[in-house]
Amino acid sequence: MEKFVLLFDNWEVINGTREENLRESEEKLARLYDGWEKIHQLEEKYKIKSLRTRPYISFTAGSDNHGGMDVGRTWTEAQALSKEEFLQALREGRTSVNTEKLGYERLLNMVSRVGYDFLLNKGKIPSTLKPFTDFIFMHSNNPMTELFLRTFLGTNAERHSLLKEALDKVPKLALERLLKEPSTSTLGELILALILHSAPVFLAYGQKAEEKKAEEVAKSFGITPKRKERPAYITDAHFEINGVARSSRIIRELAQKHDLPLGAIAVWDRDVKESNLVLLKPAFEFSTPFYEEFKLRVPTLITLLDLLRNYSRVHIAKPGPLGIMAFGVAKALGLPTTFTFHTDVPVYAYAYTGSRELMDFSYKLIALLCNACERVFTPSEAYRKLLREKGVKEEKIKVFKRGVDTTLFNPSKKEEGFFQRKFGV
Repeated sequence: MEKFVLLFDNWEVINGTREENLRESEEKLARLYDGWEKIHQLEEKYKIKSLRTRPYISFTAGSDNHGGMDVGRTWTEAQALSKEEFLQALREGRTSVNTEKLGYERLLNMVSRVGYDFLLNKGKIPSTLKPFTDFIFMHSNNPMTELFLRTFLGTNAERHSLLKEALDKVPKLALERLLKEPSTSTLGELILALILHSAPVFLAYGQKAEEKKAEEVAKSFGITPKRKERPAYITDAHFEINGVARSSRIIRELAQKHDLPLGAIAVWDRDVKESNLVLLKPAFEFSTPFYEEFKLRVPTLITLLDLLRNYSRVHIAKPGPLGIMAFGVAKALGLPTTFTFHTDVPVYAYAYTGSRELMDFSYKLIALLCNACERVFTPSEAYRKLLREKGVKEEKIKVFKRGVDTTLFNPSKKEEGFFQRKFGV
């Protein structure tokens, strides 16, 4: 990095295919070396003659767009009336930089467009799909195609976001097609749809890994990026009547009361407006095997990815579909993850199925999840001991004690004969 300081007057601090957080670190790093005195010190240190023409580093930015779908959305500005004046402003460091919102979407557009163009040149795009894929990848501007596509996807998203919108919807469409026309062909379509749907998670993981390396370099220079704490509380049960749902409601109420930046996230099929609660719409919904009263609601992976990018850590209250998906996305985004062992799922599995093998296998999965988290909370010392016996590391486990409101649940409130009078029992 110090050799870069000696060699370059201009640094690119915003790249359209990277994350926003890199900008802060790189700008602070450049400012550490303002002034000829520091440049001369580095010349002495490395025995390299500096190529610098001015005592400060100025910044550039660009879309780095090799596909053509996001050109000009990240830019370098300068006061100029011609190309020559603009280049002169660059040489003299009279530039400023800016960008529209950054994220994995641009990298997704670029990689997909390059791949699409390759298949297009090879004549591999089916003629029935080509009008729509051409529009998504910006090879055509047919207004009728746009109208049909937006109606079909149910979206008013900007043009450069249509690819992500399409990938968000394909698993549901493929599943509906499989249920309507079961065959190896439609099963293959569903598998392909799920692979394409998960692609943004892998791209986001790559970006975060790169960002983490850059932040480690910045930390070695004493630069620590400022991050706002905003935990996400993930629960597969919130409005139902059970212990997990009750706990999540109490935690939300406490966060509100004490003005804590915690946001609860659940999946629900009805519109409910409540503060510090985000409700995702289910893409799929089905009954729990052997326990039909409890519905398993599954959101789309892309929706969850877009949401969790705005949080600093993730807490999973239950290992249901939302909890498992949130765990995977949190790991991809490099977010610290914690877990509460609210429900002894393996024992429930045994009680409903009578299969000891299923119970033992469930405990192994629970142990894997617990050991992959930074911290695991149990409701009692007995469960701390149980998890330890099942292979969870001792240092991961913390007891999260529960309480009873003794003003509400109190023997003084006892009514003799209440159940006989009320229920005939």
